Amino acid sequence: MRAAVVALALLASAAEAQPVPFGEAPVRLRGDVLVVSRLGSPDARAEGLPAMRASARRRGRARASSALHAYVDRKLAEALATPALTSRVHAALSAGTRVEATRSLVDGSVVVRVALPLVPLRALFREAGVQP
Repeated sequence: MRAAVVALALLASAAEAQPVPFGEAPVRLRGDVLVVSRLGSPDARAEGLPAMRASARRRGRARASSALHAYVDRKLAEALATPALTSRVHAALSAGTRVEATRSLVDGSVVVRVALPLVPLRALFREAGVQP
C-alpha cells in the first residue's frame, strides 16, 4: 500500500512538472505571448510509432494555429477591423507562430502547444483597437 502511495505521489509531481497538458487547452495570454494546446491525432495511413507521431505533430500544430487564427479573428471582428488590416494581422500571426512544446501520448497522438509572441503584433492590434 505504501509503495502505491509513493508511486502515485511521484506520478503526480511528474505531471505537474510537465509544461504541456495531456489534452487541449484554450487560447490564453501568458505575459506577452498567446498560447494554445491542441491534440493531433495520427494519420491512419502512418505505419510505426515514429511516423504516427510525426503526422500527429503536424496535425496538432495545424489545429493549434487554426485556434489562434480563430481567436484573433473574433477579436478583430469585435473591433470591426478592416479586411486589409485583418489580412495583415493574419499574415503576421502565421509568420510569428511557433511550436513551443509537445507531449507524445501512448496512442501515437501528440499534444502540441503553440505560442505567438505579441510584441511584433502590438502596433497592428493598436491600429485595430484590439486587446488580446
